[in-house]
Amino acid sequence: MNSPVLGLGQVATGIDPDTGTLQTTDGEDPMPVALFEPERAMMSRLPGGAPTEIQVEGSIASGMRRFPRGVADLRTIPGWALHRLADDRIELRSPDGGVYSRITVAASPDWYSAALHHGYAVCFYGPQLGVRTPPESTPEQCTDAKRLEEFRTARGRGLVADGIIAYRNNR
Repeated sequence: MNSPVLGLGQVATGIDPDTGTLQTTDGEDPMPVALFEPERAMMSRLPGGAPTEIQVEGSIASGMRRFPRGVADLRTIPGWALHRLADDRIELRSPDGGVYSRITVAASPDWYSAALHHGYAVCFYGPQLGVRTPPESTPEQCTDAKRLEEFRTARGRGLVADGIIAYRNNR
């Protein structure tokens, strides 16, 4: 959660009523994060409206939440599930059991251990999460700061869906 690319910081557990300061989870096992960034965006715009991404809107219509700029209000999303496949890809499944997206992740025992420990992972879905190198850029140009800027811009445009999703280890 506290990756410099996401810029989300620590998980807040509450607010101290006397001082008004946020309480955080120092020392808590980090919640694993899965970023689902489709290879191609399907943009749409109604006359007079703001541009939207059809797949993000579909995930929100199916229960995920929009992830705007500002305070991150992440919640458990019933019905959605993350499945670890035999080939170590991660599959995001919608409430009807259909495959919504798949990603290939680098083998990370810490990520899988945290997902098993918590039984959930924080999932983000959207076309500009800072995962893929934009066509006009080189991998060297995609610094953590550039990826963070892309993620924040997408949040500001309403192009990111989120949820804390149940994890299923299918191996």
